[in-house]
Amino acid sequence: MFQYSLYSELSAKPIVLEFDHERYISGENRTGVHNFAKHSFNLQVSDSIPVDRSIPDSKDPKCKNRIYSIPATYSISVVISFHNEARSALLRTIVSILNRTPERLLKEIILVDDFSDNDRDGLELSSFPKVRVIRNNQRQGLTRSRMVGAQKSTGSHVIFLDSHCEVNTDWLPPLLHIVYEHPKALVSPVIDIIDADTFQYKPSSGDLKGGFDWALNYRWQTVSEVEGKDPSESTFFKSPVIHGGLFLANKSWFNELGGLDKGLDIWGLENI
Repeated sequence: MFQYSLYSELSAKPIVLEFDHERYISGENRTGVHNFAKHSFNLQVSDSIPVDRSIPDSKDPKCKNRIYSIPATYSISVVISFHNEARSALLRTIVSILNRTPERLLKEIILVDDFSDNDRDGLELSSFPKVRVIRNNQRQGLTRSRMVGAQKSTGSHVIFLDSHCEVNTDWLPPLLHIVYEHPKALVSPVIDIIDADTFQYKPSSGDLKGGFDWALNYRWQTVSEVEGKDPSESTFFKSPVIHGGLFLANKSWFNELGGLDKGLDIWGLENI
């Protein structure tokens, strides 16, 4: 059993809630599963570290001092699709969002269970506040599952996250500030690294843009001053493509664009 705090800007004291994480994690079926085989990361380490662990605030110091303009009408729907995700990783994703997102901005977390072998993987997480669980009645793949969540979302903005990530301190206001100034922008955050073996949290460079090679594989590229990114400033920059798994958009604009391509199966090429 662990206690976690729901981030509230309106309360002097955190809203403390409880969840039996040990029972939830131990309920995962691991019969005959090698430590790395099923999830491509060290499941034993993932299960052993706290689901509400602290991670270093990796933001550039200049970001921490900025004031971000966010209208009172803005709200966010977080859409997470998963299929047979490691319970400890999925739970840590949810807890990090609840602990590090201003309550007034977080409308909901929509978990789309893409027909996992055990329907309890997602169902038990519905006991968390603001968490909604949708289960596909057959396998749809990553992209179509995300669209299921987006279509059911009720926030003014939607953000897609992977099911094995952790958001950092004050992660959301800078993203919403950009779409406030540029309503038709699709915004991707700096994506830090979680070591697949040790689960050590490692800061990533803030000067990387998305790109691709001739085989259409996603590639990180360094942004130069010529491209309009001043290394002395903390600001956004344009990118030819963004990581397809983590981005935010105004929901109305996202719908006008037609959303994600429902012809994509499983995962891959969503960044293109």
